[in-house]
Amino acid sequence: MKKINILIVLFLVNYVTFAQFPLNFGITNIGWDYSYRPPVGSVCSSPTNSSGSWTTPNYTKAGEWALTSNALPIGYLSPGPGGVYGGISINAPLNFVAAANPTTLYIRKTITLPLALPRSAYTTFSLKIKADDGVRIYFNGSEVANHNLPTGSINAGTSAICKGVDITDYTFTIPNTFPIHPSDPDKITITAEIHQCTPTATTTTFGSDACLVSSSDLFFDCELTGTLGSVTPLITRGPYLQLPQPAGMEVRWSTNTSELGKVCYRTTSPITALGVTSCVAETIASTEHSVRLTGLADNTKYFYSIENANPLFLEGTANHYFTTPPTAVDNTKTTRIWVTGDCSETTTPSFTSMYTPKQSQVNAGFQAFKTANSLPAADLWLLLGDNAYDNGTNTEYSTKFFDPYDALTSNVMKQTPIMPCVGNHDYYGGGNVPGYGPTHPIDINNQLVPGGTLDVMNFLGGSSNSLFRQNKNNPFFSVFSMPANGGKYSTSTSIPGKKGFYSYNHNNIHFVALDSYGFYNDYILYGGAPSFPSVVTTNPQLTWLISDLNAAKLDPNVKWTIMYWHHSPYTNGGGHFSDDETADEFILKGIRENVIKYLDDANYKIDLVLNGHSHSYERSKLLKNHHYQENTFIPAVNNNPGLITGFNSNASSNGKFTSSTTCPYIKSSINSVNEGTIYVVTGSAGQIQVKNNAPDFVDFHIGHNALNGAYFRPNSTIPFPDKNGTGFVNKEIRSTIEDSKGGSFYIEVKGNRLDAKFVEEITGNVTDNFTIMKDVSTTTPIVKGISVLDFPSQTPDLQILPTPVNWPGITSFTLTAPSALPIPFTGTVLTPNVGPIYKINDPTGCLTQDYRFHFTPDCWPNTGTITSPSVLTINNYIDSPVSELIRSNGIIEAFNTISSTSTVEYQSVRSVKLSYIPPSIPLTPSPFKFFAQTPTPTLTMPHPYFLANIISTCP
Repeated sequence: MKKINILIVLFLVNYVTFAQFPLNFGITNIGWDYSYRPPVGSVCSSPTNSSGSWTTPNYTKAGEWALTSNALPIGYLSPGPGGVYGGISINAPLNFVAAANPTTLYIRKTITLPLALPRSAYTTFSLKIKADDGVRIYFNGSEVANHNLPTGSINAGTSAICKGVDITDYTFTIPNTFPIHPSDPDKITITAEIHQCTPTATTTTFGSDACLVSSSDLFFDCELTGTLGSVTPLITRGPYLQLPQPAGMEVRWSTNTSELGKVCYRTTSPITALGVTSCVAETIASTEHSVRLTGLADNTKYFYSIENANPLFLEGTANHYFTTPPTAVDNTKTTRIWVTGDCSETTTPSFTSMYTPKQSQVNAGFQAFKTANSLPAADLWLLLGDNAYDNGTNTEYSTKFFDPYDALTSNVMKQTPIMPCVGNHDYYGGGNVPGYGPTHPIDINNQLVPGGTLDVMNFLGGSSNSLFRQNKNNPFFSVFSMPANGGKYSTSTSIPGKKGFYSYNHNNIHFVALDSYGFYNDYILYGGAPSFPSVVTTNPQLTWLISDLNAAKLDPNVKWTIMYWHHSPYTNGGGHFSDDETADEFILKGIRENVIKYLDDANYKIDLVLNGHSHSYERSKLLKNHHYQENTFIPAVNNNPGLITGFNSNASSNGKFTSSTTCPYIKSSINSVNEGTIYVVTGSAGQIQVKNNAPDFVDFHIGHNALNGAYFRPNSTIPFPDKNGTGFVNKEIRSTIEDSKGGSFYIEVKGNRLDAKFVEEITGNVTDNFTIMKDVSTTTPIVKGISVLDFPSQTPDLQILPTPVNWPGITSFTLTAPSALPIPFTGTVLTPNVGPIYKINDPTGCLTQDYRFHFTPDCWPNTGTITSPSVLTINNYIDSPVSELIRSNGIIEAFNTISSTSTVEYQSVRSVKLSYIPPSIPLTPSPFKFFAQTPTPTLTMPHPYFLANIISTCP
């Protein structure tokens, strides 16, 4: 290895040299930005901005960065400006009033390594610092050095460890494993916070931080060098799967070096070494890799591996596999879907007191659930937004999403395609929109309009007002792949190039993901919403949504429609209330009053809506036409099983499908209106709310009236701080909300049955579940043909009555036979009645299906000989609404009891032998009808037999 200086004498000379430079405090080098909060009249805190942590590359400086593009060393000697520290002149002197110096100073600079010696050429970096009194340094948002400061969380008032005058050089060896810069793998954003020793100093406290110190000096300077060598390529993120299609799959991953990646695949066995011939390679070297596999077989399991062009095998095990979805609808296949809302955790000190972290516990719970139920890998993984707290930065996606989920023993990231939606925290990675602020208005259609005086900071989410809500340059849109042009049915080229809304089909399910926080044509999701039946709107997202749902409604392959986005239109828990209009809470209200109302009025067959945002779990029964304040919800109106006259949807049930009082929700594909939608809030996959983040959210424990489908505990009350912060008020905790435990959501769809479960943390116990079924309770009976095709396992005297094919998951049932001929039922029907109705019920009594038997026109074969032909004996009771025809190549011996309203025809090549068994009602005319037979059948009386010789073949 060769050691080389990057001479980033941390005022960083932006070139690399082979000469070894010593520490050189005092060399002028511009480019450093400094931030300190003048403590007079302000709260002492670290730099803040909507774009996220000040340590991250995407952070955009605000006005608190008072000194910019300066040179190291930086510092002060009190009183007065300038000075010399340890014989070294300060290039960037800080001026403060004596005894009023800030405890902490913040600095940052981004350097770019040259093409000749990119970052990938280095094995380690060596960082030398000189600091008074303590310093912590970050590379691309990740801590790499700590000198004279405590470990763990620190803030602007944290004291350095006091050691007197500190003029010693300290050196830190930094492995080349810190996060890749999101915009350029050869960039390094270097940030540092310099703290003073405060234990014996006079401090002034603003809020909870000590801002002022009487320290007489502060100093910082540094130098960076690097060691060249052979860096072993490693996968630093993933692999993870995207955009599943019957003939394709996208595989993505990140590496610590820029290289050409390659994905190899096969169906026969795991790939654990080089040499597999079916591979797809990249054509452009990068640290961010994406390979699209095409030409795959549908509904097929593929093993895959990750390699590079060297060639070098990077990853491949028995756990690296995926399964493509079916091309045509397969009603025998179970589609399994894992849903995680708000699946990350906060580590920001000012937020940690508000939440209890649950990410690892929820992950463990889902794995326990899979193990207990012997489940294979899920087919889809839906993310409901706020996927990387607190700011959706690239570093946070690495450390708070990819790292923890990639480490799961369930291998979910390697095996299950991720289909995400974007949340408000995923939008925090950029700077403020230029010119947007307290005087930037919106019009009556909720569209941003330049100029004016309306205060819309709350509309913009206050400090969360980010340029990325318009230009979509935040990491979410680079970390994940979205379908082109908005997905399944869209061919429009006018849809914004970067978008958080799209749709796709998987088997018989249509999925729609929406962006409830970003701006499109300056519209948020519900802005400019039309009133049904109009479709006229200049909101691109709504225009696309209406077109997409209209197309899905006409697609015969779509049995189910599932929609998901971040902000729930119904919630009163987990930190959010959908009637509130403070901060950005009114977004929830706006979606309910505009988007949900339009969907209900248009009667789109939407079955399930999934949301996060609230760090809790709640869900509705079948809900429809509730668009206003929570107190307007009326169960008899909005959970109305009588939306269709004569059709019982069980809308007011809890849908658990365990008894006749908890029947599943029933929907029909042919009904003219949507019977209702189940709304699910499941935002506790990463953390739960334990304290309010604003005084207006005092009701976050309550549970929403309209989300009344689950039951967790008896109603109770708790004391909660009032809005004034001067006392407590008793607040209700309803039985329908789970905000004390985290969990994830799991869905299984098979044919016309959907089962959904809330899987709680650690144990994997299912603490809420419901079932929706479609097209199961109809008035049209299923006709079971008595057919020669079933011979010899079934005969006219023995018929197996199967479970209705539209009852997936039902393994036993009961039968009610016609009153004319009651029989015990053991799975087969002896001498079944032909024509009368049999009723099948599931064990709970919730599902009913009518059956009737009917003779098919098939010809029963002659299995005997010419001299000794076989005999087809039939003795069924016949009371059929249609003509019954019985055919055979052998001898027919009929002992049927036939109603006076039925017509029965017998045809045979050999002979027909009829026995007339008088019914209770005289038969007039005769029920026996013979087609042209030669000779004509002769009736011999008083014998009750009819004999006919038929010389034609069996038709």
